[in-house]
Amino acid sequence: MRENDKLTLLIQVGMAIMGALARLLNRHDTVLNIGLVLSDLFVAGFTGILLFWLTCSLETEPGWMFALSGIAGWIGPKALDKIMDLIGKKTGIDLHGQNEEELK
Repeated sequence: MRENDKLTLLIQVGMAIMGALARLLNRHDTVLNIGLVLSDLFVAGFTGILLFWLTCSLETEPGWMFALSGIAGWIGPKALDKIMDLIGKKTGIDLHGQNEEELK
């Protein structure tokens, strides 16, 4: 990994975390607790890393990389839930486990 790639990765993860924070702060109907905030920020960081690998392999312009990371942070948890549902339907595997009803 080049030195420039390390900085790009750090910026992309930061942008994804800022996107998740913006979504969390935009919620007016939910009381925020530390567990919810930390889990959403962790998921945002994860989506930022995934997007870093994807955009680097596609040789995307840095500006687009950072903007996409912010968007990925905003929609990260919802997008991962939808992907999990899609994979679960295709494979027949219950990816939510026994706590699915508790999550709803």
